[in-house]
Amino acid sequence: MNTIIPDFGVSVPCGYAWLLERGLINFEPFCGLQPWHYLKRDRILLVQERWPQGPSIRPLIVFAKRQDNDDMACFEVDSKCVVAVVIIHGWTSNGYDIVARYESFWDWVKAVVEDVREWCELAYNNNHPQANHKHDRKSCHGNK
Repeated sequence: MNTIIPDFGVSVPCGYAWLLERGLINFEPFCGLQPWHYLKRDRILLVQERWPQGPSIRPLIVFAKRQDNDDMACFEVDSKCVVAVVIIHGWTSNGYDIVARYESFWDWVKAVVEDVREWCELAYNNNHPQANHKHDRKSCHGNK
């Protein structure tokens, strides 16, 4: 797959491209890692330009958005290198609030998978109200 990676002006984690190249995430809502999706080149922003008075001392570059709220995933940058992924909630009285910080891109992906699980269960329960998705592990494995 020939995927064009947006130019962030910094070296981004290899996992960013890896997920995109394999189609696990893309630039549109309702993709494989729903509720998250990457932002197109024209939507990427430097948080400090949008909200100069925010709480982060390092530059934050938004690269992904959660489609059901105002949470955005940002590369936290130091000396042109990504040092962490920070989740911010935009458009607050402070401009934005920091919601979470992950030491690596893959730590963020682990949290995204949990969001995917919750999104899946909510959607499935809404479409299949008779189903019980809070299975007891013992009963699922035939143990008493």
